[in-house]
Amino acid sequence: MVADWSDKDNWVIAEFLNALNQPNIPYYPLILGGNEVKVVELPSQLSPPAILPAAGKKKFIEAIDAAING
Repeated sequence: MVADWSDKDNWVIAEFLNALNQPNIPYYPLILGGNEVKVVELPSQLSPPAILPAAGKKKFIEAIDAAING
């Protein structure tokens, strides 16, 4: 899901973020399905000033891999 939070009155986004106890964006939840649903929070800052964009992307991809493969 890609959501635009510029409209603070968007109740769908607000309820989704509240259900995950996450008031801020960007927010990258990885929702793994199956018999039990598991939500893994991925890094929200892919390229803060101290991290090069490539390093931020690598951290993001590593978090996805760890969530899926354990």
